[in-house]
Amino acid sequence: MVAIWDSDYDYRTDSIYKRPCCPECREPIGLDGSDKYRCYSCGEVVEVTDPEMLKWFEDRKAVMYVNEDCPRRLKHRGSKGTMRVMYVKNNVTLEWQKAYGKCQECGLSFMV
Repeated sequence: MVAIWDSDYDYRTDSIYKRPCCPECREPIGLDGSDKYRCYSCGEVVEVTDPEMLKWFEDRKAVMYVNEDCPRRLKHRGSKGTMRVMYVKNNVTLEWQKAYGKCQECGLSFMV
């Protein structure tokens, strides 16, 4: 199966955008741990050969980690920089957005 362009929804920007999708179920695809593109819905391996699709994934693959202040730790003890937060690129705007974080001292975590 070869990937197709289809629509997806971004709740952060409340917008519809075009992205590479599965030709069978028309759901988004992404890289799995073995460098293959796989459908998030049906799990089938999908070929991505279109240079524009490959560029679309390349533009969005960056991940950034930042140590930030934990809200729980600041409230009770005043610790700073104890929460390790992962940022990813927004699929629509390509701006950095929080995805996950965990405090290295108290264990408080979040996932967006």
